[in-house]
Amino acid sequence: YTPSGWVEGPGNVRDVAVSFFRNHFSAEEWERPTLDEVDFPMLSVEHNDQLTVPFSIEEIEEVVKSSDGSKCPGPDGFNFAFIKEFWELMKNE
Repeated sequence: YTPSGWVEGPGNVRDVAVSFFRNHFSAEEWERPTLDEVDFPMLSVEHNDQLTVPFSIEEIEEVVKSSDGSKCPGPDGFNFAFIKEFWELMKNE
């Protein structure tokens, strides 16, 4: 459908679609939205430091033990059932 009405036939539909996208993407000037006026809250140095501290082995173990072992495997192919079974062997890796 165009502002002038329905377009029929494969050739006409193609011509209208090509024309639309050619005009749409050939604009030489367009306004990109900016965020200059937005006041984003910032983290303090202390909060940032807390977010970048490595996880402790206790935190990781708590997550492993509380996770459902039957969920699908991760990118390495291992699911939590496998990790739970071999946790003592894997925990320091």
